[in-house]
Amino acid sequence: MALFKNNSKKWSILGVAVILLISGTIVEKDETIKSEVNIEDLTTVWANALKSRDGTPRYEMMSKKAKEKFKQEQIIRSGENWNYNIGDSSPWVVDFEIKIDGMNAMIDYVTETSEPSSYKMQESLSFAKENGNIVVDDYQTSLVFFDKSALPDISTAQ
Repeated sequence: MALFKNNSKKWSILGVAVILLISGTIVEKDETIKSEVNIEDLTTVWANALKSRDGTPRYEMMSKKAKEKFKQEQIIRSGENWNYNIGDSSPWVVDFEIKIDGMNAMIDYVTETSEPSSYKMQESLSFAKENGNIVVDDYQTSLVFFDKSALPDISTAQ
């Protein structure tokens, strides 16, 4: 009977080890899926922050390096008593489209003014892991493109 108990104990230990190995593989796969979902979710929050002109959600998801960059940009914009306001009253974001490529994202914005005039703007985001979390490690805003179709045709103007 003692021999059966020892074998039973060995099988139990082996069973637990197999379960842990399988669980580790599943968790690893889940983390990959969560990373992809988180990057898309974070990018959506980033774009909506510009739409609402509130930089707080952006700042909260940044790496230490990106936070310093944001702070310096805000100091240039608002002075030493900087705040989290981003964007201007015009143009405002009316729509955006997100493209994810691994740990990078591209946001294409459509903006408008009250004139009415339309503009297109792009932001690129680079993500990294910091303290186990996915964060925006760098960001760049491209030139703002003016929608020429909103201009009157000056070639026929007299």
